[in-house]
Order: sequence, then C-alpha cells, then structure tokens
Amino acid sequence: MPADGGKGGMGDEKMEEARMASKLESVLMEYNQMLTSTLEAQRTFYDGKVASHQSQWEAEKEEMRKLLKHKDEQMAVLQANIEKLNKEKKADDKKIALLSDKLKKAWEDTEFHKQLNTSLTENQNALHSEIAKGKDKDEQIRDLQDQVKDLMFFLEAQKTIEGSEESEEIKQGQLLVQESPVAARKKQRDKRLSQSK
Repeated sequence: MPADGGKGGMGDEKMEEARMASKLESVLMEYNQMLTSTLEAQRTFYDGKVASHQSQWEAEKEEMRKLLKHKDEQMAVLQANIEKLNKEKKADDKKIALLSDKLKKAWEDTEFHKQLNTSLTENQNALHSEIAKGKDKDEQIRDLQDQVKDLMFFLEAQKTIEGSEESEEIKQGQLLVQESPVAARKKQRDKRLSQSK
C-alpha cells in the first residue's frame, strides 16, 4: 500500500507539472499573440503616420515645386523687363546725346546770330551816319550850285547892263536882290548848328 501510494504521489506531481506546463504554454501563447497583435497595431499605426507624413511631404514638395516654377517664371519676366529697360535706357542715352549736340549747335548758332545781328546793327548805324553825311554834302552841293547860278545870273546881268544905252542910270540906281530859299535854309541850318555847339 505504501509503495503504491508513493507511486500515486509521483504521478500526481507529474500531472500537476504537465498541467502547469500546459497552462504556462497557454499563457505564453496568449502573451505572444497579444504582443504580436500589439506590435502589428503599432506597425499599422506608424505605417499610417509614415504614409501620412510621406503624403504631406509629397504635397508640400509639389507645392514647393510649383512655387519655384512660378518664381522662375517671374524671374524670367523680370529679366526680360530689365533687358528691355536697358535697351530703352541705351536708346534714351543716344537721344539725350543727340539732343545735347543739337542744343549745343543751336546755342552756337544763336551766339553767331547775335554777333551777326550786332555787326549788322553797327553797320546799319554806320550806313545811316554815312547817308546823313551824304545828305549834308548833297545839300552843300545844291547850295554851291545855287550860288553859282546866282553868280552867273549876276555876271550875265552886269554884262547886259554894260552893253545897254542906259547903263549909267542903272549903275547909279540901287538893286535889291531877294535872298534865295536855299540860302535862307543854309543860314537857318548853320544857326542851329552853332546853337547846338
């Protein structure tokens, strides 16, 4: 009985060990399943995060690419405008240089015309002075011609009187000679000149 009872005790222990091993294996399997499930859930979560970040990065990258393309287009337009403005500036510089030359030439022409006008005015004044002198000389010549005519008339009259039968009576008489208008004008001019001096 005791020997059988001892064998029965050992069998129970083995059964208990087997039962404990089976329970431990079940717990380990459950733990492994839970760990696998947790890791799978985490992997899915982080894969979603990575995919979301990747999608967001791709969208941002595309937006940046479009922005850079737009900036490049704007830069190209600005560069074209700068080149156009440079060409216009060169054309304006040429126009300004041409206008400056024209202005300088116009100024020189103006100065020349001023000098020419001054010279012509001086020549005109000198010519008027010479004309005035010429008029005075013409008047003097006319006066002399009138005096010569008067003298010739006097000599002719004297010759006629001397050849006349009544020459003695005429010689004893008095002859009044009226002053000629030319001589009167000459006396008035000489008087004015003497007063102005």
